[in-house]
Amino acid sequence: MLSRYIIFPATVLFLAASLILLVADHKGAVFIAKLMFLVSLILPVAVVVLQKTMGASKSKALLANLFLLGVTVTVVLIVAEVFVRYLFADITTTGDNTSYFALRWQKTHTISVNSFGFREREITKQKPANVFRIVVIGDSLTYGQGIAEEERFSRLIEQQLNVSNNNYEVLNFGKPGAETVHHIGFLDDVLELQPDFILLQWFVNDVEGNDKSARPRPYRLIPSDYLSGFFHRNSALYYLIKQAWNGLQSKLGLVGTYNQSMIQRFADPKSDDSRRANRELDEFILRVKSSHIKLGIIMFPNPVETGGDIDNYPFGFLFDRVIEVSRNNAIQYVDMRPVLTNITPVSKLWVNRFDSHPSVLVHNKAATAILQTFRDQW
Repeated sequence: MLSRYIIFPATVLFLAASLILLVADHKGAVFIAKLMFLVSLILPVAVVVLQKTMGASKSKALLANLFLLGVTVTVVLIVAEVFVRYLFADITTTGDNTSYFALRWQKTHTISVNSFGFREREITKQKPANVFRIVVIGDSLTYGQGIAEEERFSRLIEQQLNVSNNNYEVLNFGKPGAETVHHIGFLDDVLELQPDFILLQWFVNDVEGNDKSARPRPYRLIPSDYLSGFFHRNSALYYLIKQAWNGLQSKLGLVGTYNQSMIQRFADPKSDDSRRANRELDEFILRVKSSHIKLGIIMFPNPVETGGDIDNYPFGFLFDRVIEVSRNNAIQYVDMRPVLTNITPVSKLWVNRFDSHPSVLVHNKAATAILQTFRDQW
């Protein structure tokens, strides 16, 4: 009987899974143990049912065909994975920092982090004599996701200011995922550096704060948290399939869009979310001004949505609020929408086709706009 040949390996799987659960606490090991448990229980039952309904010979043939199919699918997926990695060998970043492509950047590029935890050279708290110190506070746009340190607008500004002398320091305090509520925390370190000027880099998601619950949550391609995370980190093919799956859900209206969630939360200036975001920006400004440090703001739009008429930018109302706050507090600002709107194709503004973070071109444009606005102050 075919079931006799299944009982022994099923028993071995069951005992091995039990042993793993007893000695291992790694998520991956626990997941594998649970999978082994499931197989050890389902496989004998499935074989018995097949034998009872189809007979020994037919059930044996069916299992052999299923095994062959599994091997074939596995081989095809491996070949497809290798092909995708080759095809997109130039992609080293994506919109998030956890995908296979993003981890490839981390493996192939050296990212130096100073003692403050930022992608910047080491800094002395005591400002050197005769040096005008500028600190740029921001998120992944300031951090320079997907580009080299020397290509970031903070470094470009410093180079331009020091053409004839070395009297300027422009320090980069950008961190991926940081928003206004985090920028306030950055000030604990920044203010100790005795800067002469602070430049706040603002982006539309700064208003979200720590609450991301309203963001759309597409249905997962794989229900398992562990497997989904594992393939996201280790598979280029899975990343492409997942992106297509998420896009399909949006097109079919199964989930809302990020733009819709933001408009719902912040379109009304009197909503709780809008008031909270305003308080956070006011707190940042108050802390800087109470330290008697000059402040400027540079506002970036989403590079994906800059093409066409600037008045149709979906988050223009958020820009208007920051501009109003800036004017009320006599703060000079740079609005990058007019600078980037007419650049076509829009892909020129992206780091790469999978990552819409600002390209080297955008950083150059930003450096020029910043210098035009603040050079006289500095």
